[in-house]
Amino acid sequence: MPDPSLHSSWYARPLVTRLAALLGVALMVGAIVLTRSPGTPAATLDLSTTGTGVEADTPQITVTGVGAVYGTPDTLNVEMDVDTQASHASAALSQNESQTSGLIQTLTGSGVSPSDIQTASLSIDPVYATDGSSITGYEVDETVEVTLHDLSTAGSILDAAARSVGDDIRIDSMSLSISDTSSLMTQARSAAIADASTKATQLAAGAGTTLGPIVSITDTTQLSQTQTPLHEAASGALAGSAVPVEAGSDQLTVSVSVVYQLGG
Repeated sequence: MPDPSLHSSWYARPLVTRLAALLGVALMVGAIVLTRSPGTPAATLDLSTTGTGVEADTPQITVTGVGAVYGTPDTLNVEMDVDTQASHASAALSQNESQTSGLIQTLTGSGVSPSDIQTASLSIDPVYATDGSSITGYEVDETVEVTLHDLSTAGSILDAAARSVGDDIRIDSMSLSISDTSSLMTQARSAAIADASTKATQLAAGAGTTLGPIVSITDTTQLSQTQTPLHEAASGALAGSAVPVEAGSDQLTVSVSVVYQLGG
């Protein structure tokens, strides 16, 4: 049985003294609990298990290669306008239809395939007096697009077409092109890749490293063929003489973006 005097003496002590004594006991107990017995392994954090293991990116270089080749045009693309005027819209339209039909018949009779003749546009517009106060007539304009595949006969065909219409014909535009560019494009692509390789090798050497394998190739070509425009002919200027058509040459350009590894 505990001694009552000890209990009384404990509570007779000041409160601060009692709290200090209790705190001391708590610290002793905590030290005992945390004391590791011999042979007990300590808790550790294995940093090796948290590593990502990601290696540094392989250095790369991106270059643009350009390849250009030249070919001889074999096709003439022509836009012809038949323009007629009359006091009434119906009369202007009827006259235009007659003139355009004669033009198309002349073209097909000269060996042009109907599939190479296309109506591009047709317009009917009022014609006003000089002061703009009244309508004096109507104007009809029809545009016909023609593709000529034989340049040796193109001039004579255009001359015959102009004669069939007379002063009502106008040529808006003529341009030369290459109908089949597949083989030329193959050459241009090879030249573009070779150009990219040369540039990349020079840059790698300048940086004190070597050129590795290709990572990717992107064709960045925007315009593969530059058509050659011919001078516009005025109304009726073709009649009386064959139009000289010189093929000349067209340039085809290919651009590629090539990514290489470095240090390979």
